[in-house]
Amino acid sequence: MSPETMVTSNPAADAQKMVPAPTLIDRDELEIHRLYRERIVQEDNIINHRMMWMIVSQAFLLATFVALSQKVDHFAATRVVCVTGIVLAFGSKFAIRAAQDEIDELRAKYIQMYPPGKEGKRLSRHVEFWMNLVDLRLSKQTEEYTHVFRLAGSGSHYLPGLTGSRNFHIFGHIVPKTVPLMLMVLWVVFFFTVNRDITHLPYLDQPADFG
Repeated sequence: MSPETMVTSNPAADAQKMVPAPTLIDRDELEIHRLYRERIVQEDNIINHRMMWMIVSQAFLLATFVALSQKVDHFAATRVVCVTGIVLAFGSKFAIRAAQDEIDELRAKYIQMYPPGKEGKRLSRHVEFWMNLVDLRLSKQTEEYTHVFRLAGSGSHYLPGLTGSRNFHIFGHIVPKTVPLMLMVLWVVFFFTVNRDITHLPYLDQPADFG
């Protein structure tokens, strides 16, 4: 055996390399995390689809409202369009809120099974009040928000949060929360400000005087 072989050969180190390194991720928790994350992504896609259908339907109603308002006998027809717009915006609001509530429920269930490695923070009462007001509900206590979740038995190793940080989760859903409300307010304004049928105005009942 050559001197070079005697120096570089280390049976103990070679045996250690053959032993697979222990995994730092609990496979069961990782699979559950993946399943919950897929459900949340699915609910996000549902919110996106419902927002798109709401925008398309509201754009059609707005175009119809503008077209009817140019006609002489537009009062009754435009009010029907306003009521339809309010009903569709109201329904879209609750359909979108249902998917957002499902995301919060999934997140709460996951936290119950795998508590985060560090204590989360709740929103202030003022923020909770305005969030409930925007959601058209009397009260709902928000869950704690943490950025990461601790892996079971893995010490300082973490999985990413299901919904990201608190700012991402809350402010990222502001548009789906507020757009239906803005549309409802818009249709209510249109409903009460639309002029009556101009054929019913008193001066039209008088004969025209061309002299």
